[in-house]
Amino acid sequence: MLVYTIKELCRTCYTCVRECPARAIRIVGGQAEVIDDRCVACGNCTKVCSQGAKVFTNTVDLVRKLIEKGGKVAAIVAPSFPAEFHDVTDHKKIVSMIRALGFSYVSEVSFGADLVAHHYYNLVSDTHVKNYISSDCPAIVTFIRFYHPDLTDNLIPVVSPMVAMTRVMRQKYGEDLPVVFIGPCVAKKAENAEVDVAITFLELREMFDAAGINPE
Repeated sequence: MLVYTIKELCRTCYTCVRECPARAIRIVGGQAEVIDDRCVACGNCTKVCSQGAKVFTNTVDLVRKLIEKGGKVAAIVAPSFPAEFHDVTDHKKIVSMIRALGFSYVSEVSFGADLVAHHYYNLVSDTHVKNYISSDCPAIVTFIRFYHPDLTDNLIPVVSPMVAMTRVMRQKYGEDLPVVFIGPCVAKKAENAEVDVAITFLELREMFDAAGINPE
């Protein structure tokens, strides 16, 4: 289960129930419970819960295990990282900080996004489909497949920038290269497509703090 409730923190305020776009939360025994089969892993409930009772599975330990194996490990970072690390004026330092955690390579996912955009352009130009839905976001893809299956054929048949960048890194550095995605979105943990582990920016900060790594 990717998103779950810390029961002792839940005050049954029903905020998560009201705000869940997938209606994937129910009240059982006075506690808000995530219905795993309905959850699209958008992470919205973790943001709206004022009690901190809704949390997502932390995958930092999986990243540490990959690094501790001793081989080369790549980090691919969502291009939104400057918005998260607005306190770091020189964004090149973020690359150095990530490498200091033990990563051999650090690359930005924006190159993967360029590749995907190129394929999008070709599809839109060469086909007669009037309306495509971007397949970049796994939460949107899951939501459509679960709740609007009639629109599934409108999902654009192209992998996400995360997957595209993972393929680029393995083509360049070896097919057995472990790849860790770092970004803002909980849903990427549920994508499970070719990348070894996905963590959020908050988890990256957790790793920095634990290792005593800072911009200075």
